[in-house]
Amino acid sequence: MVAVEWIVTMREGLSLLKRYPDDVMQVGYETLCMNSQKTLGQIEEFLEFEKGDGQLFRYANATLKSPAVRNAYELNKLINLIRKPFLKTMSELGYE
Repeated sequence: MVAVEWIVTMREGLSLLKRYPDDVMQVGYETLCMNSQKTLGQIEEFLEFEKGDGQLFRYANATLKSPAVRNAYELNKLINLIRKPFLKTMSELGYE
């Protein structure tokens, strides 16, 4: 089930962010897609990449697409058991 894998992956990322705040950078997918140049510059700086290479920007420009805007996260009735951990994880990631 993709939603369960997503929850586990996001929670591991949040755990790493808490344990290693100087080594992990949280980047929201929507932010990356909507403000890609600015966000990529921040990622490049965080990773201490040499400026001017452009490879990261070329890759991102070729692959990133703006996400569809959604107001709510509807989960299938069959997976109501994961609704609470899913919404908790979304909240911890900064989504309302």
